[in-house]
Amino acid sequence: MPTTTAAAAGPTTCNGFTKGKSGVINVFCGGGAKATGKIGSDSFELDGGSCVQGATFMSVNVGVLVGPDFAGDLPDYFGLVLKPLAGPFSNASATIDTVGTPHAVTLSGSLDDNMKGGRFTGTDGSLPISGSFSC
Repeated sequence: MPTTTAAAAGPTTCNGFTKGKSGVINVFCGGGAKATGKIGSDSFELDGGSCVQGATFMSVNVGVLVGPDFAGDLPDYFGLVLKPLAGPFSNASATIDTVGTPHAVTLSGSLDDNMKGGRFTGTDGSLPISGSFSC
C-alpha cells in the first residue's frame, strides 16, 4: 500500500457530524476500511473508513473521531496505528469508541501478508478486546 493522503482526505461530514465543528476532530466515512470485534460481551462492526500507510506507520480509521470538547453521546470510532510490517505486531495504539465508553488501548495481533487487513487482541482493565480490520 503506497503512502497516500487522498484516502485520508475523505468527506468532511459523516452521519450528521462535521469535521472541525462541535468537537469533531475528523470523520472517516465513505471508504473501504472495516473494523469488527468485541469489547467484553459487546460487539461492534464499523465500515466506510480509510487506511493510510507511510514509511513508518499504518493507520486504520473508521467512523467519527471526537475530542474533549465534544458534548453528547459518543459517535462510533475505531482507530489503530501500527508499524507497516506484515506478520505479528505488538504495542499498536488504538482508540475504540463503539459501545458507549471510550477505550484507549494497546493491542497485539497479526497484519496480513498483503498488509490490507489483520486481527487484534488486547484488554482494557478486565475487558477482553478482540477483532479484525480490513482496508
